[in-house]
Amino acid sequence: MRKLALFLLVTSFFGTAPAAASDAAAASETIPVAPGKAKPEGITVLVFVARRMYREEPLEGLRSKFDKHGIGLKVASRDTAIAVGMNRTVIRPDLRLRDADPAEFDMLVLNGGSGAALYWDDTVVHAKVREFAQAGRPLAAIDIAPVILAKAGVLKDRRATVYPHRAAVTWLKENGALYSFNPVVTDDGIITASDTEQTKRFVDAILDRLGVRD
Repeated sequence: MRKLALFLLVTSFFGTAPAAASDAAAASETIPVAPGKAKPEGITVLVFVARRMYREEPLEGLRSKFDKHGIGLKVASRDTAIAVGMNRTVIRPDLRLRDADPAEFDMLVLNGGSGAALYWDDTVVHAKVREFAQAGRPLAAIDIAPVILAKAGVLKDRRATVYPHRAAVTWLKENGALYSFNPVVTDDGIITASDTEQTKRFVDAILDRLGVRD
């Protein structure tokens, strides 16, 4: 029934979605995110995208600013098969998320898009989010992807925002997040943005967290 409900939510509100990823119970443990500081040079950020129906705008916004400032960007997904965006942009991820070592990256960003809903209960993605958090790496998520952070257990007692859909907001609250109506929220090393219209502010917040002046 959970898979059917999720399918109906995605198809009715966000558009047609691909086959569902692994489903598991949401994590309840709160994972502290150490503040940490990015290296003054040699910064590299990992961006997780859905295999299908990811939003191009945040990824393109990050690439543009990162290229300007000499920041490295690697794209990860559940595997390295091609990923297709909501506007049909095709990319090939650089690595599988399960293979990403937090020691090699300064931040983990979860990209949005209706395809992100298929990873809300994905145990592999949850485990990697917690691994980055425990390593003191900042986290960021946009659109509906903050639900992944909430279900991974890293948003408890932290202010956060998400796409203003009733189910997404409910899942944030049920997993202990302090829901904010602000479009971009930064709290204790975690950045969340409500939708892709906030891409510029989201990217600016990420640059600020990395200690990069635009």
